[in-house]
Amino acid sequence: MKKDLYNKKKVEFENRMREKNTKYSEYFAQALLAIAYDQNFIDSVADERPDIHLENKNISHGVEVTRSVCSYFKTLKRYESACANKGLTIEEFLMGLPLEYRNKLGINRDGKLEPLVSLGKENSITKTKKLFADILDAKLDRLQQYKKFDKNSLFIIATELNDNFTIHQMLSAFLHQSKLKDYTLRFDNIMVFTYDKLVVFDLHKHDKSFEEIKISTDTIDLCNKYAYRKINNANVDLKSLLPAQHALER
Repeated sequence: MKKDLYNKKKVEFENRMREKNTKYSEYFAQALLAIAYDQNFIDSVADERPDIHLENKNISHGVEVTRSVCSYFKTLKRYESACANKGLTIEEFLMGLPLEYRNKLGINRDGKLEPLVSLGKENSITKTKKLFADILDAKLDRLQQYKKFDKNSLFIIATELNDNFTIHQMLSAFLHQSKLKDYTLRFDNIMVFTYDKLVVFDLHKHDKSFEEIKISTDTIDLCNKYAYRKINNANVDLKSLLPAQHALER
């Protein structure tokens, strides 16, 4: 796939991921797990506390799903709200921005501010590490109150990453934060979807183990298809959208 088209599809995905309906990200993760991580997830159900439940005679696995949204985008939304309070339109707000920012932003079909490029470069390494640590901190707190499974995982959708931010730096943030909380129940692994890959960290092995699973844009399109159909029809079955040739991409 040509780089321009790849980047366009990535930005479209990131803008979908910012939608208020968190069910999209949960259904997307459910499908991706079934295709790229473990075929057993084709029998999983989207639920609550945590978001994905997989239970059969062989396995009990719960997955909490969350999204990492660029802090730069959150700042832009605050500016947007401030301009609205002053009676400015989105168009007037955009025209008032420096040209370098104007070229990165547009207006979507709902008349809302929408990035035209991926915003990962706006995140410093330090901010990114803190963002991952904060996510784990909040989710560890919630995990103590959730239904217990034989295996507990945290799935983070984080595609807006600085190009210089490494997998090892991500792991370092998780390990440091996990040691700060004295909890009996912890995540067995953390999965981070970075768009082109799914990185799986085994926290029981500390700094010795992580796995990178490549993800194709065809798989992303299929997961997106399932997520939107599931939002519109709760009876949609994951099995009907994942034919045998798509099972376990790796």
